[in-house]
Amino acid sequence: MLEQESYGLLPCVSKNQDLNMTEQLEFGIRFFDVDFIYSTTLPGCAGLETGHGNMPDYGIYQCYGRVETMLLEAKAWMDEHTSEIIVLDFGGIEYSKDTVPALVQVIKNIFDGELQVRLNTDYKETGKWPTLKAAVQQNKRVFVFVRDHSVQPHKGIVEEIKLRRGERRTRMPGAALISSSYQAKNIGKDCSYVLDNVNKSCSRNDADFVKLSLFTAYFKSGVDCLWEMARYCNKLVNDSIQICNSLFPPSSETVDLQFAPNFLLLDYPNYQTDEDFNIVEICNKENHRRATLIDGYKVSL
Repeated sequence: MLEQESYGLLPCVSKNQDLNMTEQLEFGIRFFDVDFIYSTTLPGCAGLETGHGNMPDYGIYQCYGRVETMLLEAKAWMDEHTSEIIVLDFGGIEYSKDTVPALVQVIKNIFDGELQVRLNTDYKETGKWPTLKAAVQQNKRVFVFVRDHSVQPHKGIVEEIKLRRGERRTRMPGAALISSSYQAKNIGKDCSYVLDNVNKSCSRNDADFVKLSLFTAYFKSGVDCLWEMARYCNKLVNDSIQICNSLFPPSSETVDLQFAPNFLLLDYPNYQTDEDFNIVEICNKENHRRATLIDGYKVSL
């Protein structure tokens, strides 16, 4: 989840990041899962905002900063780092009738320029995902998913269809099926319940992408603050990747090019706990492993 600079009224309950967009990019994060809302009446909200919570009609929602500020920071950083690619996933939407059109307009205003980094439109135009190399060469290095059907007509904005545990959905042109392992549950002593969800999510073969969420909701885990719970759950990144790798081992003759997970979500990803490597270092190692397998597959053809 992405939140901006605002500290908020109840950070223990609702704030799940302490780095702004630029700081997360510098840390090495490249996938951003954004909850957002359009409101000028909720306390602390001033239009299209990142946020966290539920039931805003009852005031149970906290805004943390303008979406436009977040995207402008991302654009400035991407224009300076011309070989980097980011994925923006706008999933938790409140007041969608007003919120989604406002988001689409901001995205177009910021990423529609020809001379600077812009949205990747290949999937909406051809039905196929580009290679990362092609995205860099074309400077179309921003991939956007929005969990709302109204974005279908817009080039460069892919509708996300969320696949919950045990749920089956039909593929639709121009949309992506994204499996989520999220479950709000008490983390106990070590947050290990998420590993069973990891196994179930990575076992699926009907999703375009697999998204693993190594966190829970505040009210499901007693009185621990979200940043305290993160210290338990963030230890499970490497275990989660290894579970998924065991489900897709390379064949003895050819390389199985099906990889999962595609995205890992953590609260406070910069909270390394007592592990030897942080999430960015672990993911870099896994990406290198996958690249080596792909190169080996190409040689064998």
